[in-house]
This record gives sequence, C-alpha cells and structure tokens, in this order.
Amino acid sequence: MSNTTPQTPPESQTPTQAAPAPAPAAPVAAPAAIIPPVPEGQWPGAWGAYKYSRDAVKFNLMPYLLLLIIPYAISLVFSFLGLPRAVDNFISSIVNIVFTVATTIVLLAAVRRAKVDVQTSLKKSLTVLSFEAYILQLLLGLIIVGSVLCFIIPFFFIAPRISLAMYYLVDQRLGVIGSLKASWYGTKGHVGKIYGTIGASIAMFLLVFTIIGIPFAVYFLFMYSAVIPVLYMHILKNPKPEAAAPVAAPAVQQ
Repeated sequence: MSNTTPQTPPESQTPTQAAPAPAPAAPVAAPAAIIPPVPEGQWPGAWGAYKYSRDAVKFNLMPYLLLLIIPYAISLVFSFLGLPRAVDNFISSIVNIVFTVATTIVLLAAVRRAKVDVQTSLKKSLTVLSFEAYILQLLLGLIIVGSVLCFIIPFFFIAPRISLAMYYLVDQRLGVIGSLKASWYGTKGHVGKIYGTIGASIAMFLLVFTIIGIPFAVYFLFMYSAVIPVLYMHILKNPKPEAAAPVAAPAVQQ
C-alpha cells in the first residue's frame, strides 16, 4: 500500500482589503493679493493710488511722524527765546528745509520698502543736500511767483511740470538746474496725474467742514501724503517714450 503524503489544504485566501481613501484635504485659501510698492503698468488714478501711499507711510511710520513733529517743537522753543523776527524767520527756514529733505528721504525709502531712521535721514540732509535744496526751494518760489504774475495762466502749466524737482534732487543728486530739467521732462504726459492727486487731496480736506469729519480728514490726508513720491517712482519705472527724462532710474538706496 503506497504511502501518500496528505496534501496540506491550501490556506484560505482572505481578500486583500483596500486601504481607506484619504480624507479630502481642506481647501487652501488663496493668498491675499500683495500690493506692489509702486503701481505697475497703468497708473491706477488718484483714488486708486491711495493704498500705495498708505502702505508707504506705514512702512516708515515712526521716522516720518517724528520728522513732522520735531520742527514744530523746535519752532516752539525758539518762540520762547524772544529772538528778533528776522533771526527767527531765518532759523525757521533752515530748520524747515533740513526736515523737508529728511522727510523726502524717508518717504522715498518707504516707497522702495527700505527702512530709514531719523538720524540717518537728518545726517544725509545736513551733510549733502540741504544747501542745494534751499536754493532749489527759493528758485521754485521765484518761478511760481513769476508765473502767477504773468496773468496766472502759465502757473497751471508750469507748476506741475516742476513739482517733482525736489525728488530728483534728493534721490538722484542732479543739482538744482539738473533737477528742474529732469522734472520738466519727466512730468511730460503726467500732468493730469498730478492734478488728480491735488483734486483728491482737496476732496479729503473738505471733510474738515463737518465736525465729525475732521479726524477722518486728518487721517486720510496723512496717509495720502506719500502719493507724490509714489507717482515719482511710477514715472521712473514707466517713462513715456516721448517724454523720458534725461536720467536713468536710480538703484535702490538703503
């Protein structure tokens, strides 16, 4: 009788259980739109430029605030000293131009998203720019007065064309005459934008005629105070071919 090895019954095959499907991922919210420091391409209009000015003011808020407040404190101190009016006026004019240049430095840096403190801006203003800025301010005043005396009409054509001269002087160190020329060429084709910002500022100012509107007017005008530096940088980045200023856009200055 032959010995037969009993065959082991095949193991019962259990069906492979499929892995549970992963739970659907929660929808990811789209990132908030990032506002560039300067309007790219087409100018967004006077009201559309508000958010760019607001962001620039916020970026260097404390230095900007201090540079606006300190001159008033200095003038208050000198008023208590009882200096002769001529001396007091001269000192006030020097203080104002130094702080004007320092404020311009801070705002231009803010538009470029660069931090600048009060000390650095005042040092640059005192050591490099204040004398030329003082001469430029005097010359701008003479031009404006002269255009007004010429039956006012030339004022509306000349004033916006030279309105960026201080920014060219502070930013690109072109000298007094070079800055006037750069502003004249650079603003060609952009006069409507400049008048648009003036109109928007006037509209914000009108809020002061209602008691409840005074704090809103102060806030909006303060946040809108960097709109001209924003426009200056926009013009540098988007020059019109027929009106390009004879200077190149400067590198970012820290």
